[in-house]
Amino acid sequence: MMKSRSAGFSLIELMVALAISTFLLLGVFQVYISLNDTARSGSALARLQENGRFAVNYLIQNLRLAGYQGCIDTNSVEVNVLAVNANINTNIIPLQGFRVAADGVWSPARPAQADELNINGGPLNDSDVVYIQHATASSTNVTCPAGTCAANQALPVDNLDLGLGQGGTVIVTDCDSADMFRITNDLSLQLPGNFSLEHDGTLNTGTGDFNNSYTESASKDVLVMGFLANAFYVKDTGRDTTQGNDIFALFKYDRQLRAEFEVVEGIERLIVLYGERLPTDAVRFVAADDANLDMDNVVALRIAVMATSNDAVKEFDDTTRYSMLDTDVLPNTVSGAASTYQQDRRLRKVFSATLQLRN
Repeated sequence: MMKSRSAGFSLIELMVALAISTFLLLGVFQVYISLNDTARSGSALARLQENGRFAVNYLIQNLRLAGYQGCIDTNSVEVNVLAVNANINTNIIPLQGFRVAADGVWSPARPAQADELNINGGPLNDSDVVYIQHATASSTNVTCPAGTCAANQALPVDNLDLGLGQGGTVIVTDCDSADMFRITNDLSLQLPGNFSLEHDGTLNTGTGDFNNSYTESASKDVLVMGFLANAFYVKDTGRDTTQGNDIFALFKYDRQLRAEFEVVEGIERLIVLYGERLPTDAVRFVAADDANLDMDNVVALRIAVMATSNDAVKEFDDTTRYSMLDTDVLPNTVSGAASTYQQDRRLRKVFSATLQLRN
């Protein structure tokens, strides 16, 4: 009887098998790394596009309201401004624009009043600030005793849904005349069904009396609208990415509240051009620092924002020249470039739009 002898793999066979297995595992690992990088890049691009589109749409929705005053025909009715505040300019200025240079200087000069545009830390250099004022799109009805509210009388209002409060600025109008005043009484002490807005001389000129009395009729209401003054700009959030890069965002400064609010992060720059209608009826688009720009004749705006990803997902440094209306933004390695971005391998994209002003 012959003995059976079991044979195993030789050393050479084992080494060949190990080499093949290692090669296959490396291939699988490379595929995984590639898929992971693609996923990160896709996620970063999607977030960048979402932020950029949101910023542009948000600006369009807000900037279109510049100068809005409800039913008031601004060509024939001038709002009588009673409101007084030493820290802000109480005149109604529908649209203002500023370009902040590389050295932080505003052109035109920023408003001198302490609370007019008191932006903490200041907006980003080489970027724009656009500042609008307008009435709120919603209003509350005034119910005058016997149909008439005397010039020195508090205004009985249906509700406080506009977020009205003591010291707030509002406009009362019957569409034929209008007064802008600051509320002088504490509304938190009032009960539903008994709301009224006082306008004495503590926060208004003189005694705070209106130019005229307001009378309701079947065809004419007396309304109170809130008054808004908001600026939009880009600044550093103070936060950093996981790679240590600065995170910028679009901000809104609410002059009434004297506070700023972050709108959306990932916005690195804002550029605005102002479409001025000339005597020839042509429209020219220029920057806010154009010495010949007349804001009263601006009928349209062009806006551009540069959106940036948080993650550094590019394999190599970016060398793209990004065109933002009248401004070219180049890598900071380009000598002599006026406007630059960091070589941080983050994704960047410019989003722009043109909008017509309605008011």
